Amino acid sequence: MVEFFEGIINSFSNLSTVEWIGQIAGILAFITLSISYQFDRRKHLLFSIIPYLCFLTESACSLLSPSVLNNVVAIIRNIIMVYYLDKYNKQMPNKILFLMLALVWIIDLTMFFITGRQGDWYNYIAPVVLTILSICYNFKNYYILKLGAFFMEFGMLVYYIVYMLPFSIIRQIILVTSLIISVIIMFVKDMKNKHKKIEENNLTN
Repeated sequence: MVEFFEGIINSFSNLSTVEWIGQIAGILAFITLSISYQFDRRKHLLFSIIPYLCFLTESACSLLSPSVLNNVVAIIRNIIMVYYLDKYNKQMPNKILFLMLALVWIIDLTMFFITGRQGDWYNYIAPVVLTILSICYNFKNYYILKLGAFFMEFGMLVYYIVYMLPFSIIRQIILVTSLIISVIIMFVKDMKNKHKKIEENNLTN
C-alpha cells in the first residue's frame, strides 16, 4: 500500500509543463464526468462533451494516441446523438455509428502495425471499450447506456493498471463507483415512480 501511494507521488514528480497541463485536464475530466453520470440521458450526452475534451487534452499531453482518437470520436458521437434527439427525437442512425466505429478500428489497427504494437493486447482496450460504449449509447434504454459506461470505465481501469499509473487507477475506481451509485439512484427513482403510478391507478379505480 505504501508503495502504491509512493507511486502516486512519483507520478507527479519531474513533470514537464505539458504533462502538468495533461494531469490538470485529467482531474477536471474526472470531476465533470462523475457529475454527468448523475444526469438524465440527454443532459449526460451533452455535459459529458466537457470531460471528453479534458480527456482529449490529457491524452494528447501524455502522447496516448489511441485515447486521443477515441476522445475525438466520442465528442463527435455525442454531438450527433444530441442533434438527433433534439431535432428528430430518435437515436443516431446505426449506419453513421458503425461507419464512425469502422474508421476508428481502421486508423487504430493501421497505427498499431506501423508502430509494431499490434501484438500488445492492452492497446486494443481503448477501441474495444469505445465500440461497446457507443453501441450502448445508441439504445433508448438508459440502463443499457449506463452498462456501456461501466464497460468503458472498467476497461480504462485495466488500461491504467497495465501502464501502472496510480493516480489514474484511483480516478477510475472513483468513476466506476460514481457510475454504480448513479444506477442505484436511478433505480430507486424508477421504483418510486412506478409505485406512485400504481397507487394513483388504485385511487382512480
